[in-house]
Amino acid sequence: MNRFDLNRIAAVVLSTLLVVTGAGIISNAVLDGPSSGDDDSTLSNTVAAPVAPAAPATTVAQPAVNAPPAPLQDEELTLATLLARADPARGARAAIKCRACHNFVPGGSSRAGPGLYDIIDRPVGASEKFGYSTAMRAHAGTGATWTYEELDRFITNPKKYIPGTTMSFAGLAKPTERADIIAYLRTLSPSPVPLPASDDTPAP
Repeated sequence: MNRFDLNRIAAVVLSTLLVVTGAGIISNAVLDGPSSGDDDSTLSNTVAAPVAPAAPATTVAQPAVNAPPAPLQDEELTLATLLARADPARGARAAIKCRACHNFVPGGSSRAGPGLYDIIDRPVGASEKFGYSTAMRAHAGTGATWTYEELDRFITNPKKYIPGTTMSFAGLAKPTERADIIAYLRTLSPSPVPLPASDDTPAP
């Protein structure tokens, strides 16, 4: 083997070593990737920070609003309030049912019942032109007078209020109708009796 052949063989071996060495370097660079320092920096920049749980919603208590009181029913109103709201003209129309048995004029004759002119605050059983029942005379003996309250109780249910009365009228269940009639009877007087004070009565 001459010198030329040895040089050629050496060149081939050297080339082979260079190729193998270069391939190893390139392989390590590809497989290893960036340095660990770069990895930590990249991860720290890309991983989102943990999100704190949202605080539970709190309900703000609203101040209580006082609703206006419900209006009272007629049965719950006082007689004074009912009379303050009463309508004498309406009472005159409602009292037509009473005219079959009662007279409404001054000095009028009695019918099935005594005259009702100037009846407010008159003593019970005081009409000399009428013959009262035993039950009514007994009630008169207690010193009762036809006040607003007394009239209201009596015409609500006459037979229940004065058992034994001969008055055949069944009574008036509606408080407003009774108040209207009593307000009308109040006008049948030369000196109407003042109405009882109520929340509806205007201040003087």
